[in-house]
Amino acid sequence: MSFYTSLTGLNAATTQLSVTSNNIANSGTGGFKRSEADFGDIFATSPLEKSSSVIGRG
Repeated sequence: MSFYTSLTGLNAATTQLSVTSNNIANSGTGGFKRSEADFGDIFATSPLEKSSSVIGRG
């Protein structure tokens, strides 16, 4: 259970960092609207659903 909690936290931090870096990179672009990472969007995806990250599945 603690592994899943840690993995979920790392995925949330990665998503937030990705959104923030995208906002910074495109801040000078005309007509750009900033993005936000909502907790519900991050929490709705399970880190265990990604088959490429699970060893021994397929």
